Amino acid sequence: MAASIERTDREHVILLHGLAAYRWQLLPLAWRLERTGFSTLRYGYPSLFRGVRHHAERFDRFLERFEQERPGEAFHLVVHSMGGIVTRALLERRVPQGLRRIVMLGTPNRGSHAARRLAPVLGAICPPLRELSDRGESLVHRLGEVAGIECGVIAARSDWVVALDATRLASAVDHQTVPGAHSQLLFRRDVAEMTANFLRTGAFVVDAVVDAPRGVAPRFSANSVNSVVSKSL
Repeated sequence: MAASIERTDREHVILLHGLAAYRWQLLPLAWRLERTGFSTLRYGYPSLFRGVRHHAERFDRFLERFEQERPGEAFHLVVHSMGGIVTRALLERRVPQGLRRIVMLGTPNRGSHAARRLAPVLGAICPPLRELSDRGESLVHRLGEVAGIECGVIAARSDWVVALDATRLASAVDHQTVPGAHSQLLFRRDVAEMTANFLRTGAFVVDAVVDAPRGVAPRFSANSVNSVVSKSL
């Protein structure tokens, strides 16, 4: 289920959550992106009991509706955890014409050790656990790279769900790490600021603060990287 699509002149960002998560968990990140001048939509789906390709098909139908209602307009994707794998499966189906950039947050691009441990017990009722496993035969290792779309990855240093190296994607143009755990990526101020930077420039860190319109928060500056990434909520 997704929020209704409203017309706006601002740049669009569609947010997608991960396994065993909900749309409301995307609210803090969406709110912070809104403050920097973006228009956001939060896409939610029942993630537990169907496979990744099923979720990708349903997400594709939502994006088709978005494109029909806003023909010719560009948009970005910000995806957390399994949401990034759903996005990669979507891109094997087709590349939406309006898609410009993707930010992945804690996505198990090379699989999750936690999913591998849970799959023998819960995999029969929760197929994504098998697909997200870090075993060599799992779906994450069979999906293609992100081609033709700029993609960046932010990982959490204390993530017990997805190992830091497992977030890496060969086709990503930028990869950054921040303090915190897996779910905290959705709630950190520095993650929102770096995400906004990447969606506008294709890099998480820019060389200088870029002037923002009145009432809009300025973009992230490389001069404040050390102080920002050390902030908690």
